[in-house]
Amino acid sequence: MSILQRIRRDQQIFYLALSTSLRGVRDNIRQVVWQPFALSLGVPIKDIGALESLMDLAKIIIQPILGAASDVYGRKKFLIIRDLLVLLAGVFFLFAQSWLYLAIGMILVGFSFALIPIWHSIVAESAKENQMGWVFSILGSAYMFFGLIGTLAAGWLADNLGYRSVYMVFVAFSVLALLVSTFKIEETHRPEKKDFGVTKAFTSLLDTFRPPKYMWGYYIAMSVDLFAFSTGWRLINGMLSEAYG
Repeated sequence: MSILQRIRRDQQIFYLALSTSLRGVRDNIRQVVWQPFALSLGVPIKDIGALESLMDLAKIIIQPILGAASDVYGRKKFLIIRDLLVLLAGVFFLFAQSWLYLAIGMILVGFSFALIPIWHSIVAESAKENQMGWVFSILGSAYMFFGLIGTLAAGWLADNLGYRSVYMVFVAFSVLALLVSTFKIEETHRPEKKDFGVTKAFTSLLDTFRPPKYMWGYYIAMSVDLFAFSTGWRLINGMLSEAYG
């Protein structure tokens, strides 16, 4: 049985793959051009770095809380919220004339990134126990393949039709991803009858900063890796654009 036949047999996996493909185009289109776009609006590199940090801060603040909330209220509604946030961010990018709309857009993108673990939970809960590795590899491959198409398309569109055209495509793919999440992807974790109040949210946030001892090495390694990545690669598109035009 071919890979496509296996995917088509399971409608949930099929629509997860479709959603992943749409997001691959959407995410990479934005990522490639947003720094050169910001430079074209007169935003200096140091402020672009600040906007990247603002996105990360927005993600860090709410990610632990949202993960715990999805255990109580279910996954799908948070997946829909994620796609809505990305769509709204795309609208702000599309009409941006200065750093303000860019800042709002980056905050919204940061909030959407905070919901990525919930997506992984949906994928894991949708896969059969003996097919989890296969499902994640298929979805990862779909994201990278269509992400490559998005990356190439973003450069061509920006050079030939301008940055605004890139964000029009970004918004269009955001709408499609939202429709798939809303009408095709099924809930995988039924809401519970527990209350999720301020105390639970605060406890979830605190737990992020007190990992179990056996996870300390992992936390340290990830922290060093993210610091190195953030100080170099995160600004590469803007630096290349500033240096070479």
